[in-house]
Amino acid sequence: MLMGPSRKRFLGEICPRPAAERDPATIAYVIAGILGGANIVRVHNVKDNLDAVKAASVHIVKWENELNLKLESADSARQVLYNSDHRIDELELQLQKCIIEKNDLEIKMEEAKHDTFIFGDLIVFLCSTI
Repeated sequence: MLMGPSRKRFLGEICPRPAAERDPATIAYVIAGILGGANIVRVHNVKDNLDAVKAASVHIVKWENELNLKLESADSARQVLYNSDHRIDELELQLQKCIIEKNDLEIKMEEAKHDTFIFGDLIVFLCSTI
């Protein structure tokens, strides 16, 4: 994207100065434009604008590095949460299986008690008839 804000009238409306004194406003607008995606700029005071862009780029690179570290950290946290959620799902499924198995064992235990009781009564009956 190309931009040419150098000493323009709209900068004079923002910062009421004559055109020859609008370089500080031009520099600020150029930096904002570059941050917004401009890659070509047309200016009158190349030296001061270039110095400002160089100085700003040091901070921009630092911010980008910090942002990348934060994104990596967020991705790691997201992965941990995903893995935790997946593990919770697995454990809930195992718990459901254990509950079903426990219920089945309780039923079998009751049946075994009932069968033992009936078998015991049969033995008592048989012994008493002898």
